[in-house]
Amino acid sequence: MRYKFNIGDRVSANEKAPGDYSGLIGTVLGRGRPGRSEYKVQFDDDLRGPGWLCSWQLDRTS
Repeated sequence: MRYKFNIGDRVSANEKAPGDYSGLIGTVLGRGRPGRSEYKVQFDDDLRGPGWLCSWQLDRTS
């Protein structure tokens, strides 16, 4: 199975993400259930625990 992101990838939440995540940058910690495009992301702001977002709500950062 191909994944859009790998564990350890740096990502940013885009305008399709829920409002409280939009614009945040973080690191992919894990993947959701097989066949789903979910990713567990720890955001750099460290004000919240890890969040689960879908692939279309995330963009790769450098």
